[in-house]
Amino acid sequence: MHSEPVTNTLRAILFGIGFLFAVACAPFAAAGVTRGIAEADMRTAYDCPDLTRDESACALAHYEQLARDVDARTAMHALANDARVSGDILGCHPMAHAIGRVAASRYASAGEAFAAGDPYCWSGYYHGVIEGTMRGIKKEAFTKELLDDICADLAFSARSGVGAVASCAHGLGHALRYAYTGDLPSALDACDRLSSDHQARNCATGAYMEELTGRNSANTEHFSKSSAARNPDRFCNNAPERLRESCFTIFPDLLLMTMPLAEVFASCDILAPADASICTRGIGKNLTMRNGYDDAANLAACMSAFTDTRRAECAEGVARDMIGFFGDADRALKYCSMFNPAIAERCVADASYVAGAGTP
Repeated sequence: MHSEPVTNTLRAILFGIGFLFAVACAPFAAAGVTRGIAEADMRTAYDCPDLTRDESACALAHYEQLARDVDARTAMHALANDARVSGDILGCHPMAHAIGRVAASRYASAGEAFAAGDPYCWSGYYHGVIEGTMRGIKKEAFTKELLDDICADLAFSARSGVGAVASCAHGLGHALRYAYTGDLPSALDACDRLSSDHQARNCATGAYMEELTGRNSANTEHFSKSSAARNPDRFCNNAPERLRESCFTIFPDLLLMTMPLAEVFASCDILAPADASICTRGIGKNLTMRNGYDDAANLAACMSAFTDTRRAECAEGVARDMIGFFGDADRALKYCSMFNPAIAERCVADASYVAGAGTP
């Protein structure tokens, strides 16, 4: 039996999240997906005997088949259990995407598919549902009206403090970048057609995450060596004005792939003040997965920033990511309390707002 659902190659790609979005954890008992579910009801680690296959492909096939043969919720329970047992938290997001794509083909609407899943692992399931929904639509049909309608009927998830609408819009961004076959500007233009600023920004984070992580490690490696890879201002200035924030949120993930943490803080710090704050929160959001949700490691990382303002922004980013992964603010608030009173106060206020608004 394999206890590790992703290969080293996929792990390297996921350091480039998505996911966001790339956007993971122990203890998994704290996550909404596992709360109240008996251990005996969960399917445990899968068997991938064909060592000639990419192990991540085997894992994806396993969860997709489980979603088809049983249902999406069972597949999500199995994913959470396997990640908890193995201690490998890096591969759950794309696996959840895959389960969501299967669910999209089984239900009459995105709303029904959303109700059949849960927000475990940065709402990857919800993102996958929208990817699956969009795959049947030709890109020539991506009008403002159609794009607005895709997420219009989704209310906030009753199972999580994370808004279903925000998750829908983020998944839409993934789907658009995929639909435009890697043409990021076209995907961003489509996101910019959305009426809601909030949905447009969430859509853009999905598109950027899909761009930076790509579909294979070669794409990520190629981009990381490009002239824009160490210059977030240069890269993000090409974004539509209201989507620049999304770019600065996601871009630190790539910086963390290619340079030491101190240099990443410095790269954010030279930006205009508002952009620098967003960029530094982006560092925090991307540190959590790298550090395996080790609170002490994340505390030390944020405290290595140059000023208390930047340390607080980094802490806010870590807390936001915890909310996105765990589905509630409890773990995030505990993390915030580890800082000195001034930073803790800022971190707690931001985490409480984000959890209430459903916009990590």
